[in-house]
Amino acid sequence: MTLDQLRGDTLTLSGGLEGSRLTISIEGVIELDRALSRWSHDIKDPRPFFEDAEKILKLGVAEQFLSQGDRGSTGGWAPLSPRYAAWKQQKFGPKPILEASGKLKASFTRLTMSTSELVWGSRLAYAKYHQRGTTRMKKRKILEFTQQDKRAFMKALQRMLMFKGSKGVETV
Repeated sequence: MTLDQLRGDTLTLSGGLEGSRLTISIEGVIELDRALSRWSHDIKDPRPFFEDAEKILKLGVAEQFLSQGDRGSTGGWAPLSPRYAAWKQQKFGPKPILEASGKLKASFTRLTMSTSELVWGSRLAYAKYHQRGTTRMKKRKILEFTQQDKRAFMKALQRMLMFKGSKGVETV
Protein backbone atom coordinates (compact mmCIF):
# COMPACT_ATOMS: atom_id res chain seq x y z
CA MET A 1 0.00 0.00 0.00
CA THR A 2 1.43 3.37 -0.96
CA LEU A 3 1.45 6.36 1.38
CA ASP A 4 -1.14 8.12 -0.80
CA GLN A 5 -3.42 5.06 -0.62
CA LEU A 6 -2.91 4.91 3.14
CA ARG A 7 -3.92 8.55 3.52
CA GLY A 8 -6.98 8.05 1.33
CA ASP A 9 -8.34 5.11 3.31
CA THR A 10 -7.61 6.27 6.84
CA LEU A 11 -7.91 9.16 9.25
CA THR A 12 -4.38 10.50 9.32
CA LEU A 13 -2.26 13.11 10.91
CA SER A 14 0.91 13.80 8.99
CA GLY A 15 3.83 15.75 10.32
CA GLY A 16 7.29 16.45 9.15
CA LEU A 17 10.35 18.58 9.46
CA GLU A 18 11.83 20.29 6.45
CA GLY A 19 14.73 22.59 6.98
CA SER A 20 13.92 24.57 10.10
CA ARG A 21 10.13 24.26 9.79
CA LEU A 22 7.62 21.97 11.51
CA THR A 23 4.35 21.27 9.70
CA ILE A 24 1.53 19.09 11.03
CA SER A 25 -1.72 18.47 9.18
CA ILE A 26 -4.90 16.52 9.86
CA GLU A 27 -6.57 15.11 6.77
CA GLY A 28 -4.49 17.44 4.62
CA VAL A 29 -5.44 20.60 6.52
CA ILE A 30 -2.43 22.31 8.11
CA GLU A 31 -2.98 22.61 11.85
CA LEU A 32 0.51 23.68 12.90
CA ASP A 33 3.15 25.37 10.77
CA ARG A 34 6.07 26.89 12.63
CA ALA A 35 9.46 28.17 11.57
CA LEU A 36 12.38 27.64 13.90
CA SER A 37 14.29 30.80 13.12
CA ARG A 38 17.10 30.13 15.59
CA TRP A 39 17.90 26.81 13.94
CA SER A 40 19.28 27.27 10.46
CA HIS A 41 20.36 23.66 9.89
CA ASP A 42 18.41 20.76 8.51
CA ILE A 43 17.57 17.96 10.93
CA LYS A 44 18.99 14.70 9.64
CA ASP A 45 16.97 12.33 11.83
CA PRO A 46 13.90 13.73 13.63
CA ARG A 47 12.65 10.35 14.85
CA PRO A 48 13.30 11.20 18.52
CA PHE A 49 10.97 14.18 18.08
CA PHE A 50 8.41 12.00 16.28
CA GLU A 51 8.47 9.57 19.21
CA ASP A 52 7.77 12.44 21.62
CA ALA A 53 5.04 13.70 19.28
CA GLU A 54 3.39 10.28 19.40
CA LYS A 55 3.10 10.55 23.18
CA ILE A 56 1.40 13.94 22.81
CA LEU A 57 -0.97 12.52 20.19
CA LYS A 58 -1.87 9.45 22.28
CA LEU A 59 -2.60 11.62 25.30
CA GLY A 60 -4.70 14.01 23.21
CA VAL A 61 -6.82 11.22 21.70
CA ALA A 62 -7.29 9.61 25.14
CA GLU A 63 -8.40 12.96 26.59
CA GLN A 64 -10.70 13.58 23.62
CA PHE A 65 -12.47 10.26 24.20
CA LEU A 66 -12.55 10.74 27.98
CA SER A 67 -14.09 14.21 27.63
CA GLN A 68 -16.44 13.11 24.84
CA GLY A 69 -14.94 15.74 22.56
CA ASP A 70 -15.12 18.53 25.11
CA ARG A 71 -11.35 18.88 25.03
CA GLY A 72 -11.53 20.29 21.50
CA SER A 73 -12.97 23.45 20.02
CA THR A 74 -16.43 22.01 19.37
CA GLY A 75 -17.41 21.95 23.04
CA GLY A 76 -18.28 18.26 23.11
CA TRP A 77 -19.43 15.71 20.59
CA ALA A 78 -22.98 15.93 19.33
CA PRO A 79 -25.36 13.55 21.07
CA LEU A 80 -26.43 10.39 19.28
CA SER A 81 -29.75 10.33 17.51
CA PRO A 82 -32.46 8.77 19.71
CA ARG A 83 -32.88 5.86 17.29
CA TYR A 84 -29.14 5.05 17.16
CA ALA A 85 -28.73 5.58 20.92
CA ALA A 86 -31.48 3.01 21.59
CA TRP A 87 -29.94 0.49 19.16
CA LYS A 88 -26.47 1.02 20.63
CA GLN A 89 -27.73 0.62 24.20
CA GLN A 90 -29.44 -2.65 23.30
CA LYS A 91 -26.46 -4.08 21.40
CA PHE A 92 -23.49 -2.79 23.47
CA GLY A 93 -24.88 -1.59 26.77
CA PRO A 94 -24.07 1.79 28.31
CA LYS A 95 -21.06 2.88 26.26
CA PRO A 96 -19.84 6.43 25.61
CA ILE A 97 -20.13 8.08 22.20
CA LEU A 98 -17.72 6.57 19.60
CA GLU A 99 -16.96 3.64 21.91
CA ALA A 100 -19.54 0.98 21.09
CA SER A 101 -17.06 -1.84 20.47
CA GLY A 102 -13.90 -0.02 21.59
CA LYS A 103 -12.21 -0.65 18.22
CA LEU A 104 -12.13 3.00 17.14
CA LYS A 105 -10.59 4.25 20.36
CA ALA A 106 -7.94 1.50 20.28
CA SER A 107 -7.13 1.99 16.59
CA PHE A 108 -5.03 5.17 16.83
CA THR A 109 -1.37 4.41 16.28
CA ARG A 110 1.71 5.09 14.18
CA LEU A 111 1.00 4.22 10.57
CA THR A 112 4.44 5.05 9.17
CA MET A 113 7.55 6.90 10.26
CA SER A 114 10.63 7.88 8.32
CA THR A 115 13.39 10.43 8.69
CA SER A 116 11.13 13.02 7.06
CA GLU A 117 7.61 12.25 8.24
CA LEU A 118 5.39 10.69 10.87
CA VAL A 119 1.95 9.50 9.78
CA TRP A 120 -0.28 8.73 12.75
CA GLY A 121 -3.98 7.92 12.94
CA SER A 122 -6.47 5.11 12.46
CA ARG A 123 -6.67 2.53 9.69
CA LEU A 124 -10.40 2.06 10.31
CA ALA A 125 -12.17 3.39 7.25
CA TYR A 126 -15.03 4.86 9.28
CA ALA A 127 -12.77 6.96 11.53
CA LYS A 128 -12.51 9.71 8.93
CA TYR A 129 -16.30 9.97 8.69
CA HIS A 130 -16.53 10.71 12.40
CA GLN A 131 -13.73 13.27 12.04
CA ARG A 132 -15.31 15.05 9.05
CA GLY A 133 -18.99 14.27 9.48
CA THR A 134 -21.32 13.24 6.68
CA THR A 135 -24.82 14.14 5.54
CA ARG A 136 -26.14 11.44 7.88
CA MET A 137 -23.57 11.66 10.69
CA LYS A 138 -22.57 14.63 12.81
CA LYS A 139 -18.90 15.62 12.92
CA ARG A 140 -17.17 14.34 16.05
CA LYS A 141 -13.52 15.30 15.84
CA ILE A 142 -11.13 12.82 17.38
CA LEU A 143 -7.89 14.40 16.18
CA GLU A 144 -7.88 18.03 17.21
CA PHE A 145 -5.12 20.16 18.67
CA THR A 146 -5.46 22.52 21.57
CA GLN A 147 -3.05 25.41 22.03
CA GLN A 148 -1.47 23.32 24.80
CA ASP A 149 -0.82 20.50 22.28
CA LYS A 150 0.80 22.91 19.85
CA ARG A 151 3.06 24.26 22.59
CA ALA A 152 3.94 20.68 23.62
CA PHE A 153 4.97 19.82 20.03
CA MET A 154 7.18 22.89 19.84
CA LYS A 155 8.74 22.22 23.25
CA ALA A 156 9.47 18.61 22.26
CA LEU A 157 11.13 19.81 19.07
CA GLN A 158 13.14 22.45 20.90
CA ARG A 159 14.26 19.84 23.46
CA MET A 160 15.46 17.58 20.66
CA LEU A 161 17.38 20.41 19.03
CA MET A 162 18.93 21.61 22.28
CA PHE A 163 19.87 18.16 23.54
CA LYS A 164 20.59 16.50 20.22
CA GLY A 165 23.67 14.72 21.51
CA SER A 166 21.82 12.96 24.34
CA LYS A 167 19.59 11.02 21.93
CA GLY A 168 22.07 10.60 19.12
CA VAL A 169 20.25 13.07 16.89
CA GLU A 170 22.47 14.21 14.08
CA THR A 171 22.14 17.48 12.27
CA VAL A 172 23.57 18.44 8.91
